[in-house]
Amino acid sequence: MLSARTSLNYCETDWNESDQRQARERAGVTVVSGTATNRKHSVDFLKFPADLVVDVADFHSSGWDKVVSGPAGERYSSMSQALSEAALASIEAGAGKQAEVLWLLADATSMRLTPGSSNQPFSAMGVFGDKRTTLPEDFSDADIDFFHEVVPLVTNPRLQARLADLVWVRKQAPRIPAMALLAIDAYRQLPLSRTSRNQTSNTMP
Repeated sequence: MLSARTSLNYCETDWNESDQRQARERAGVTVVSGTATNRKHSVDFLKFPADLVVDVADFHSSGWDKVVSGPAGERYSSMSQALSEAALASIEAGAGKQAEVLWLLADATSMRLTPGSSNQPFSAMGVFGDKRTTLPEDFSDADIDFFHEVVPLVTNPRLQARLADLVWVRKQAPRIPAMALLAIDAYRQLPLSRTSRNQTSNTMP
């Protein structure tokens, strides 16, 4: 797993101006001052119950696959941004469960990959004073169970790698080796050459 993460991170470490701006914006949205929390619990954006339970049917109806198709699915940063925008649109449309699914996926793809640590491979995309963006511990057990349930259905290898890796890191008792293997297989499908760096550069791995 460490080798797969390290190889991907080699081609996905550059931060551009747009990514840094998104990080600052996301920190303001994601974190209530002095509180570590993810975006879906932010007072400004919470328009559905914080404990809303979603399942595979909600995953299918959320339209996640259309959101991450094309260029939006080529980097975690663009993927997370597109999923966030789609979640807001679902909220405005009154589709709370679909919005919850999209928020969860947006938060999962907003983290940076730090492959030097096998047990803590993800870090916050941005830390600004007493505010930060999402970390693995911000997800509830129900969130992780949801990721575990839907990850075999994900057809985008970048998203599948992230969800499987997150389940592997968070689900400790018992560990699920199949998630590590799935993450490795998905990571190996991603382009790693320097020539494809602009397409795969990922400031929110």
